[in-house]
Amino acid sequence: MSKRVLFQLFLTIVLLNGHLLRAQSTDLLEEQIDSVLLTSKENDEGLKAISFYANLSGDEKLLYLNREWQNGVILTKEGRKLFFTGRLELLNQTVELNIDGKIWVLSTGFVRLVKIGGSIFLPVKKEQLKGLYKDAYAELLFNGNEKLLTFFKTEAKTVTRGISISSQSKTELIYKERYFLSKDLESFRPLPPKKSMVAELFQNEAENVSAFIKQNKLKRNRADLIRLFDYYEQLQK
Repeated sequence: MSKRVLFQLFLTIVLLNGHLLRAQSTDLLEEQIDSVLLTSKENDEGLKAISFYANLSGDEKLLYLNREWQNGVILTKEGRKLFFTGRLELLNQTVELNIDGKIWVLSTGFVRLVKIGGSIFLPVKKEQLKGLYKDAYAELLFNGNEKLLTFFKTEAKTVTRGISISSQSKTELIYKERYFLSKDLESFRPLPPKKSMVAELFQNEAENVSAFIKQNKLKRNRADLIRLFDYYEQLQK
């Protein structure tokens, strides 16, 4: 067989292999697309199975921890992970889901925890905590041996625009945070008052903790409390 024939045969094989590889690559991509679409469909069906459609007109007066939609993950009581876009509404203590541009509301009875953005929320039954008049979500602020959580209490506030007698007043919804402790995320107790907090919670490191609070001028707010609990946890190590 001549060199020219051999070369033509070699070229034919290369071209055929190229076509086969491209065909295989296209088939693989199509399979991957189908797989993604199927996973997305199953995920949305899973979300709808544990939520209900909220026919919101837009006129409702609601209060959000963050009005922007954020990516999140739901861990169901069955251990399934579902991905969503959502936000926490405080007045009704609900998690809203954005499914195909429509708002659905998550049913707490199916949920173990919800992560929205960088925050983790746990549904708590009103019977689990004194002072709750409805099931609510608690945000997990610190996850250590002693867990720090906050609940959001909403209230109406009258705001007056201007300083004259004729100035109009407007009612706005606001929220305040109530801090609680838990060891097992089943039972909760209020965070002790500031004066007794060190003695009750950080007995074995009371001197170091007191000095840390004084040095950093810590207050009773979420950022400073997280910082304090993290410091105490480091001392234990």
